[in-house]
Amino acid sequence: MGRKTSREKKIARERQVAKAINAYKTEKIPTIRGAADTYGVPYTTLQARLRGRKNRVLAHNNQQKLTLWEEKAIVDWCSFLDKCGFPPRMDLVQAQMNRVLSTSTEEQIGKNLLARFLRQHPGLNA
Repeated sequence: MGRKTSREKKIARERQVAKAINAYKTEKIPTIRGAADTYGVPYTTLQARLRGRKNRVLAHNNQQKLTLWEEKAIVDWCSFLDKCGFPPRMDLVQAQMNRVLSTSTEEQIGKNLLARFLRQHPGLNA
């Protein structure tokens, strides 16, 4: 099993990679290694991204049951319920996930998907 990196760290790293790519492409920094050193990202990562490799989230997006937009819709729905004073219970969130999923396929969510979803969105547990 691999290391677990927090979502915030992954987002921050992706921002740094994007800045390094932009600096290299706009010729503010003439070399890939220079851009990698300046922005604190691994040289091999920057080199691979410039060759067209996607980041891990985008590369595996087609293997997910819920798309990023569907996940965002569920998070927004939970936030709306919370603002209205109704706590989004686990059974309600699971039913909403099944409703969203049923619009695209006939599948239902698995028994562990809700737990993984809540781990990915720690703000919903508070």
